[in-house]
Amino acid sequence: MAPALLVVHPGALGDVVLVFGLLRELGRRFARIGLMAQSGPAQLALAEGLMHEAFALESAWTASLFAGRPDARARSRLSPYSHALIFSAAPAAAEGLRTIAPGGVCVVAPRPPAGERRHAADHAWSGAQVCGLLPGDAVPGLPPPRPQPPAPQAPVLIHPGAGSPRKRWPAERFRTVASTLESRGVTVEYLLGPADHDLQPHLTGARVHLPADTLALRRLLLSARAFIGNDSGVSHLAAWLGLLCVVIFGPSDPERWRPVGARVEVVRPQPACAPCFETPSATCARPDCLLGLSVEDVLSAYGRLIRETEEEE
Repeated sequence: MAPALLVVHPGALGDVVLVFGLLRELGRRFARIGLMAQSGPAQLALAEGLMHEAFALESAWTASLFAGRPDARARSRLSPYSHALIFSAAPAAAEGLRTIAPGGVCVVAPRPPAGERRHAADHAWSGAQVCGLLPGDAVPGLPPPRPQPPAPQAPVLIHPGAGSPRKRWPAERFRTVASTLESRGVTVEYLLGPADHDLQPHLTGARVHLPADTLALRRLLLSARAFIGNDSGVSHLAAWLGLLCVVIFGPSDPERWRPVGARVEVVRPQPACAPCFETPSATCARPDCLLGLSVEDVLSAYGRLIRETEEEE
């Protein structure tokens, strides 16, 4: 039987998108790739052509796997996979996979150790190398280019939300960015995710998209010219899809979580304190660091991206 690899990643959207490059490379080395993840990221990976099969973690049969005692249905569904790669700190799931995958199970921590200024995508890549799933000289590459350039009139999408409210730049500053771009003849539209509905009152009068699922989000992003938003899973997907991206960081560390893409400008103020989002003992209740970022900082980053793109064209 040709070697087949099951990848298990229980993380949120951004965490899974950051391993899309790894999945693409693994797909060149295994006859078959499957991904077990939350249904949204799993369907995105399928749409991107990164694997042959997706399994939703929300499915009832996956519970036995994570309990360390895969039942008959789990064994049947996963029997084609000779190898497994799991991004998890929970030992039970790895033990369950070892009873199914005869070729071996590679366990990689879902993120670099706190305080280590290493990018999460590089951490995942090197973990796969340590396990022998990739050769030691394999080098991560950028995401593939967009299948077709955006139309000249395509909008700039602004996402003022984030998975954590502590990573949100003030909504009124996004509105000022939007009004400035509109005064220059740029079409601006907004998108909000399921955790962002409290921001709707700040966007009265604007065109706001509320994608029904991750595939609708992907279609929306592919229709846009550029993206401006906070550090979030949506930003990671926009970067992977090849949009011009301005991404705002505050308490989280871009050295660890910068979106991976060919056209990404990260803007972050330079406060006296270090990034603290993943270190509860050092974190602050209110991330004033974001307030140090001005509207002009964001507009300047957007302008640089546009100029660089026009020079290349």
